Amino acid sequence: MMSNIFEFFYMLYPLFPLLLIGFSIWGVISFLKIQRQRNIILSEIAKSLEGKSRNPEEDT
Repeated sequence: MMSNIFEFFYMLYPLFPLLLIGFSIWGVISFLKIQRQRNIILSEIAKSLEGKSRNPEEDT
């Protein structure tokens, strides 16, 4: 029984580098998505602060 399990994992062994590459690509893509969302949120905050900090008396 145990030898069948070891043979099964030995058969899957060539796939481990592909899994590693796939997980690293997925990690990079998710990191870039999070950074893009963060930049969008920060730009929205900056726009709202920019509108509030301006003096209304300056607009004539």
